[in-house]
Amino acid sequence: MKKLAIMFLAVLLTLAGAAYAAVPTITTATDKIDSCGTDCFVFYENVQGKLTVTATDTAGETVTLSLDATTPLSGLSEATLLPVIATGVNPVNSVLTWEPSDTYDFSGVKLLFKAVDNAAIPNTITKELTIRVYPDFCERGNDDVKTDQFDFGSLDFDNDDYNIFDQVDVTVNNVKANEDITDVEVELCLFNIDTGTKVDCWTSETTQDLDSGEDEDYDVSFKIPNDEEIGSSDKYWLFAIATGDSDESSTEGDLRCSYKSDTIKIEREKYNVIITDAYVTPTMVEAGDTFDVSVTVENVGTKDSDGVYVKIKDLELKIDEKSSTYDLSKYDDSDNDATAKFTLTVPEDAKTKQYNVEAIVYFDDGKETNSQFLTLDVTGPSKAVEAQESTTVDSVLLSIQEAVAEGNAFSLPVTVTNKGTSQVLSVELTNLDDWAKTGSAKSQLLDRDQSTTFYFYITPNEGVTGTRTATANVLSEAGKVVKTQSISLKLGGEVVEEPETSASEGIKNFFSENSKVLWIIGDIILVVLAVFLLKALFIKKKK
Repeated sequence: MKKLAIMFLAVLLTLAGAAYAAVPTITTATDKIDSCGTDCFVFYENVQGKLTVTATDTAGETVTLSLDATTPLSGLSEATLLPVIATGVNPVNSVLTWEPSDTYDFSGVKLLFKAVDNAAIPNTITKELTIRVYPDFCERGNDDVKTDQFDFGSLDFDNDDYNIFDQVDVTVNNVKANEDITDVEVELCLFNIDTGTKVDCWTSETTQDLDSGEDEDYDVSFKIPNDEEIGSSDKYWLFAIATGDSDESSTEGDLRCSYKSDTIKIEREKYNVIITDAYVTPTMVEAGDTFDVSVTVENVGTKDSDGVYVKIKDLELKIDEKSSTYDLSKYDDSDNDATAKFTLTVPEDAKTKQYNVEAIVYFDDGKETNSQFLTLDVTGPSKAVEAQESTTVDSVLLSIQEAVAEGNAFSLPVTVTNKGTSQVLSVELTNLDDWAKTGSAKSQLLDRDQSTTFYFYITPNEGVTGTRTATANVLSEAGKVVKTQSISLKLGGEVVEEPETSASEGIKNFFSENSKVLWIIGDIILVVLAVFLLKALFIKKKK
């Protein structure tokens, strides 16, 4: 019994040792395809690549290599996988030869290979391979192109979640040449992994010549486009492709191309309406003038957005205008945008300066907004305000004749000359209430370089003698004092006579200064005439 147990144990150990020694292995080899990680392989559009899967048994046993029946082969309809099942003395190969088309929509499939030997207790090993398709950034089908002559550092950019039209600033660090290469430039391409499509590309502004072993940094900036290939929850790669021409004597002019990739997070929100275009016409106006504003908005969200409207606002210019409402379809429909137009007026009292007028789009029931500022230059006030504000000390001349009086009223001539734009100017006398009485302020419309003389009749209070002072003020149409002059009057001398004037001016001044007296005299004459008329009627009846 003891011998039997020992023999059984020996058989088990032999079988176990044989099984262990015969465990097969699976290896891969590639041609014109690249690695995208452990057991991950990249084929390129319009480039025929070859992936060889080899099963080897360390004990020399016969090996069967097969593709698991559950593997989704529909994604490889254009591929030639030979043989799907291979059996023979090891090693045994299965070769995947494939040239994806440029319209191939492919995010990656899994291929599960299984190798089984024919040992007494069969040994099995599996290996899952990921197959992806990328655009051919480097013309791998061209024999004159080398794809290993650049090395890269990192792709440096913010790891934020980007939204549509957000700006992305990327620095491609340490692009190093492994030979002398001229006209080296870097292109960034955004690639949708889920759909297998290139969204768009952007090129660096500079090109540089790099010697072998030399490296440089490249800066590229772009905005996330509102492209239909930007989905609601897709995954994206950002490719940095360096290209240049070989400067080696034996390969001069041949293209050199390599790339590096990194993931980038892009979101497309359910509700998001943005301003895609906004402008002011004209951009320079005068106060009191009108200007037009055009604002184009676009729904870049994944849901329809109803009740969208635009406002134009500026607190200083007292502008707060609202557009009509718009119903916008989601981002990938044709009727997802609208343009709001406004005609607005600059207030007449607006100051000369640059204004930042805000255009605001309201969406999601008015709870969300996006905005943009527009520049409007107001170069000067309107003509009415200009006439008022241009009335300065330098734009008015004031001339006053000194006068002496002896207890009686005298006339004080005040001459005003307008050196500014056509406007109404007024003159008033102040600071004489404690020693004399005079009339109210006098006004007249004066054209540029026109003069006029106002006559103020001053009656000194009884018993006032000696030298007295007063002030003459010139006021603009807006009521602002723009010119002031002091007057010194010596009382107790001869009365200063009013200067001679022409007949028409004299009549004008007489009626202007004595209008109340003339009305009283006119009333008296009318009463006398009425009495004489009544008397004549009564005397006639008596006869």
